[in-house]
Amino acid sequence: MRYRNAFLLAAILPLGFGGAAEAKSTVNSTIPAEPLVPITAPAPALKSGSWTFTYYQEPGETKAASTSTICVNAGNTWNTAGPLIAFVIRGNGGWAQDGGVVNFYGTVGEAIQGSAYNAVGQLTGGDLITGRYTYFNIDQSWPNGTHGSFKAVFNGAVCPL
Repeated sequence: MRYRNAFLLAAILPLGFGGAAEAKSTVNSTIPAEPLVPITAPAPALKSGSWTFTYYQEPGETKAASTSTICVNAGNTWNTAGPLIAFVIRGNGGWAQDGGVVNFYGTVGEAIQGSAYNAVGQLTGGDLITGRYTYFNIDQSWPNGTHGSFKAVFNGAVCPL
């Protein structure tokens, strides 16, 4: 019995308790480190230039209510080359981008006190923005203004102003 246990121990020890068996191992037991940042493609930057916005108003949002051309300028500003949301007056304001989300904010016509415009959308592929918008006047009684969805398509780097 004593010799049988010694033989069993002699057979087990080289398999993983040190010695020559570890030097012969070809298995890599190192686990690669996790990446520190997510592996995703960066969002495209909003292009400066001419964008055509098409607005679909509530209720229904089934038919395009109006279009406008917005000039996106370097320095995070925008202005219209013509009417904004079916109004005969121009608009202007600022914009901010957070990843693929773009937020346009501003006023419709400097002559209309209290007017506000906001459109927030997802930039896709650098040439398309889709999202929601609202326009209202804080100096007028409710309900006033419009809201709905929009789609904006990049026309080119030159603005028609």
